[in-house]
Amino acid sequence: MRRNEHSFALEAKSASLGKGKAFMGYNQLESVEVSVDGVEHAHQFRIWNTEPSSMFVVVKQTCQILDRLKVGDTMNMTYHTRDAFCPTRTMATRIRHITRENDGPFKGHCLVGLAVADNY
Repeated sequence: MRRNEHSFALEAKSASLGKGKAFMGYNQLESVEVSVDGVEHAHQFRIWNTEPSSMFVVVKQTCQILDRLKVGDTMNMTYHTRDAFCPTRTMATRIRHITRENDGPFKGHCLVGLAVADNY
């Protein structure tokens, strides 16, 4: 499966997520993989550092996947950590907002806010 790399942001605190399963914590997350119907390839976005309650990805405004993301939708996303020995974790994630950036460092991109199910 081919992956497209895009910028993305999230800072976090250590947390325990899921049914009693320990999770390394948001500060260990490096990227998230998103697959949607109608888009041939999964997209992998780099995770930046922000609070879990305001986690977001940066997606080019011309990216095919952007047309399939809707505010309020919940979908399974696969999270990867900085530790290659730590397994990936698929978690239900809600799209919180999609904000177009026409100026500044993210000009020509959209900020897509994400919320892991345990945090909304």
